[in-house]
Amino acid sequence: MTIILAFYKGTRAENPASPLFDRLVCWWPPTRGRFAHVELVSDSAGSKCICWSASMRDGSCVRSKVIELASGRWVLVLLPDLPAQPAVTWFEGARGRAYDYPGILGFVVPGIKQVRRWLFCSEAVAEAIAAAARVCTPPAAGPSDTHISPSALYAWCAAQPGAQVIELS
Repeated sequence: MTIILAFYKGTRAENPASPLFDRLVCWWPPTRGRFAHVELVSDSAGSKCICWSASMRDGSCVRSKVIELASGRWVLVLLPDLPAQPAVTWFEGARGRAYDYPGILGFVVPGIKQVRRWLFCSEAVAEAIAAAARVCTPPAAGPSDTHISPSALYAWCAAQPGAQVIELS
């Protein structure tokens, strides 16, 4: 199975139901873009998927969650050259790690030191992608910066050779 990522649309234009925080993430210059959140899809049953990420809404930690991706609020990116199992294994080992509030504030106030063990969504997914890339023969390139916003991670993923972008409606 290949890596599948689900990017949450955070702009009001694309997702009128997006919370204020998500709209701010999409508007703020260092994190500007379409996406306010990202999940790694590990399994699916119909339109519901088991996803992994770090979330302030779900216990402020790294967790898995069943999500309905066919809501029109998500864009999928398939990375066929990277195996999903090492990424899922990375998430299983990171389960429960705290949400990186200082890292999020670092996008707003330069110089705030993030706690390396803590993670926000796109940091966690970037780390999982890097874990999957290391097991490839030869090793593939993962994101060079794991302190990355969801929109910047989307840009990196969509630019990878063979990547497939699926706009869900």
